[in-house]
Amino acid sequence: MVAILRLIQSLGEGLPLPILAALAATLVIWLGPAWWNSLRTREIRGLVRRIGRGESVPALTARAFRIAGSRPDRLALLAAEANRRGLQPLREAAFAALTEVDPARAASERVGQAPPKGAQEAHPLAAVVAIEGLIAAGAWEAAGARLASARARFPDDPELAALADRIRSRTG
Repeated sequence: MVAILRLIQSLGEGLPLPILAALAATLVIWLGPAWWNSLRTREIRGLVRRIGRGESVPALTARAFRIAGSRPDRLALLAAEANRRGLQPLREAAFAALTEVDPARAASERVGQAPPKGAQEAHPLAAVVAIEGLIAAGAWEAAGARLASARARFPDDPELAALADRIRSRTG
């Protein structure tokens, strides 16, 4: 830290203030986007970690997709993190969104991230998360198919029944 302050002080003695200001502005413009993207990357990783813990899953899933937006790199990160943590429904929702944005990248990413064999939801909440993620990505047909398999496993779950009504009202 002291070395950085000495460097700034020595630059200030040798260069006029407008040139120093232009150098600082150039650095901010050059490094700013990378810094912002690293913040978003860490935020997506943190959200996926919290989703894995079961904290406020639908809200966190929607927030993760909002942050990822339509950027292929962020959607691929979301899919990779979900795969790493065993959140297959979130992974599939991220791949559905990535396929809409960049089908070629989705195909190449999918080859590198195979889901574990026989992966199924152990709890209805995991199914709800998966279906909410598909809905957030706009994949209504995939959400309906996922809901049908989840309702077969957990027929008495009220959250799945509410999702069934929501999907039925949207798709007809």
